[in-house]
Amino acid sequence: MDYEEIKQKYAPKVQERARKTTNLTTKIEHLEGMKADAIKSREEFRGIMDRECRERWDYYTDRINELNKRIETARQERDDVQIGGIAEDVFNQMGI
Repeated sequence: MDYEEIKQKYAPKVQERARKTTNLTTKIEHLEGMKADAIKSREEFRGIMDRECRERWDYYTDRINELNKRIETARQERDDVQIGGIAEDVFNQMGI
């Protein structure tokens, strides 16, 4: 097999992996933007001691924690796509 044959054989896999990686990277950036907005909104209630403000503070804290979990999950998915495909190709070549 020459280079062009190999390139044609693996082109769909490479494009699919690149598309998934790009989508997941965009998702991470979007979630981080949402987290930054939640942090900014939460800061409006810093130091105010009435009940309603504490409830809003807690709401935004919970939202930030939930976004952190979603960001971590998306990062793990992105890493799995990037590394998993490479490992799969190596294992296939080795016959494992």
